[in-house]
Amino acid sequence: MAIMAGLAMNCKINNRSIFARKNYFYPDLPKAYQISQYEEPLCSSGYIDIEIDKKIKRIRLNRIHVEEDAGKIVHVGAPGIWGSKASAIDYNRSSIPLIEIVSEPDINSAKEAKEYVIMLRSILVSLGICDGNLEEGSLRCDANISIRPKGDTKLGVKTEVKNMNSFKAIERAIDFEIERQIKLKKSGKIIEQETRLWDESSQKTYTMRTKEESHDYRYFPDPDLLPLIIENSTIKNLKKNITILPLDRKKNYIDKIGLTEDEARLLIINPKYADYFDKCLTYYNNAKNLSNWFFNELLSYISGDIELIHITPKDFVDLLIKIDSNEISGKIGKYVLNKSFESKKSINTIIKEEGLKQITDTKEIEDIIKKIINNNLTQLNEY
Repeated sequence: MAIMAGLAMNCKINNRSIFARKNYFYPDLPKAYQISQYEEPLCSSGYIDIEIDKKIKRIRLNRIHVEEDAGKIVHVGAPGIWGSKASAIDYNRSSIPLIEIVSEPDINSAKEAKEYVIMLRSILVSLGICDGNLEEGSLRCDANISIRPKGDTKLGVKTEVKNMNSFKAIERAIDFEIERQIKLKKSGKIIEQETRLWDESSQKTYTMRTKEESHDYRYFPDPDLLPLIIENSTIKNLKKNITILPLDRKKNYIDKIGLTEDEARLLIINPKYADYFDKCLTYYNNAKNLSNWFFNELLSYISGDIELIHITPKDFVDLLIKIDSNEISGKIGKYVLNKSFESKKSINTIIKEEGLKQITDTKEIEDIIKKIINNNLTQLNEY
């Protein structure tokens, strides 16, 4: 998965990488060191393209490395350890493997940072590397933030902000931290290098701990783990699994299929939507009608969770074909869709059970009309 992420993000995959011990004492790390990679990571350099104000900006990557997760500390009554009544430690995720993706300082605003994480998530979810759930912590973002006077090339003192569990939180936390640093600078105070926590309830950042430098971690090669050797043939085989990247996918939706900018963006930032939509297109070539029903009708029932769609792409397309051929009307189609989500029954079952199929055979219709007229001769004579 780390190699696939590296390939999708244009990294150099290193044939040899080594695991290191990152030493620090903190309650969430029971053995007092973390297995990580330092001097020789699995993936080097690389980049991700983002779109800001209809312009493409390239964000360079420094590395992608493999490491183990720590536990999770939950502070009771406060965002950080200071002021909290107690701290509980959840070790359930401790030692679970993860990949850390480190960007270069090419991001110049909270808006860009948010878009970067959105594109990153889209790539990872598309490849099946991650479910992309920020709320549950399967995708996490730490932001290193510094300010500098216009025209200066030297980076300022940075603070690291953690605990941002949504795209909005990422944007708000960075904006708050930029303003906090500017106020400190203007008042003549020193910006200290530290790790801070974002508190969603107060919409502020708080000091978590003073920041260590890399030498404080006393990195050294893990004596229990051999170097990780990756053959070129492995890299070549994994490259076959790399799908089209988000911005290229978006361009195809707009240029080749005729989707709007908003529709195409909704698909690329929700790769599971895109997969469902693309499967529908394999059975149905009217992209305009499909997008109308998909975006306006189908998605209205799921509140953002594609797993709530029990209707297969083939069955959804069959409904559209029935409407196109006048087997049922568009109004009945909407009714059937609603009924299907209520009952979790298939579309065909509802149409059959409720006799909703329109009769298109004119001979059959004429026979029904004659039968009605013959059964209502009084009304006929009055007419």
